[in-house]
Order: sequence, then structure tokens, then C-alpha cells
Amino acid sequence: MRSNSPTQPTGITRNLDVSKLAVDELCMPDIRVAVRTILAKLPAEQREVIELAYFGGLSHGDIAARLARPEALVKVQMRNGMAKLRELFNHMDVRI
Repeated sequence: MRSNSPTQPTGITRNLDVSKLAVDELCMPDIRVAVRTILAKLPAEQREVIELAYFGGLSHGDIAARLARPEALVKVQMRNGMAKLRELFNHMDVRI
């Protein structure tokens, strides 16, 4: 009885040990390429703050300190960069 319990892993779930990174690599290669392509089209200062925030996990204040820029400028660059990313991404033929 206990071996058929839903709380016990089955042969499939016991052997299924896929990390999130591996899933991203398998399921979303087009999106990853699209994001890299779009990021490359941004002005350097916008790309830099977006990469530090989203890939580096830094806050606006941390980014401002690291880049020696006013926090208000970092926020403007982030907002403008995200708007440009959205515009560029909407023109690409990639669906999430």
C-alpha cells in the first residue's frame, strides 16, 4: 500500500533532476537569443543598468553607487531602457 502512495516518488520523478537553467536551455533558446540581440541594440548606459539590475540583482541605489551616478539618473536610464526593450521585443517574431 505504502509503495503506491502518491507521496512516494515514482521512477519518473525519482530520476528527473533537471535544474531551472537546463529547462531554460531546452525550452527557451529563441527567447534567450532575442533578449541578447535586443540588449545589444540598447545604448551602453541603458544596457549596463538593466544588466546590473536583472542579471546582477542590484538595486537602483547599488547600481548608482557602483557606477558613480545619481540614483535618479539610474532610474531614468532603467525606465528608458525597459521602454526601448519592450518596443524592440514587440517588433520581433518571438512569443513567450
